[in-house]
Amino acid sequence: MSLQKALDRFSIESRLADIAENEIPDAKTRLAHVIGREYAVPTVHFIEPMFFAQYPDRIERTDTVDARSPFRFAFTETQTRLTSAPEISAGVRTVELGPPHMDTIGLHVLRFERGASLTRARTTANSIFAVIEGEGRSTIDGERFEWSRGDVLVVPAWRPALHEASANSFLLRVTDEPLLQKLHWLREEQ
Repeated sequence: MSLQKALDRFSIESRLADIAENEIPDAKTRLAHVIGREYAVPTVHFIEPMFFAQYPDRIERTDTVDARSPFRFAFTETQTRLTSAPEISAGVRTVELGPPHMDTIGLHVLRFERGASLTRARTTANSIFAVIEGEGRSTIDGERFEWSRGDVLVVPAWRPALHEASANSFLLRVTDEPLLQKLHWLREEQ
């Protein structure tokens, strides 16, 4: 979308907010009213300022690990937790990383046995998958992507996804589900 079109939409959002402020004195009700409007979409979605740059050596190595970090999750401990986690699909297990947990971002690790697959229902949440180990393919909104260690995949909101492992695999999933839950915006197709 062009910058001018995004600015035009922002102008419409501002006018809707002004109208709602005059008609609805309660701020919480006003916000819900404006968000429910057709054009009340955050402007950042139209400008699309996000980007991705490929690391030249594919995987960045590190030789220091801060053991004091509260968000350091040892992979061996995660593997142990996955072993006792229930299957969410044949040959697929998942655990949420933590504690601690972040209020707005969810961190999960999925383990796929070779040949296992997982179909994800459409949801308002976005998910980023980083391949820790293994290989396979994902079909996201009808487009197929092959993946292996170090690859990153994105499943945007309301896109169907199928993940299939051709080898034993571990994927990190980062999602905005906690934020959407708090705002009561999380929806999942049944």
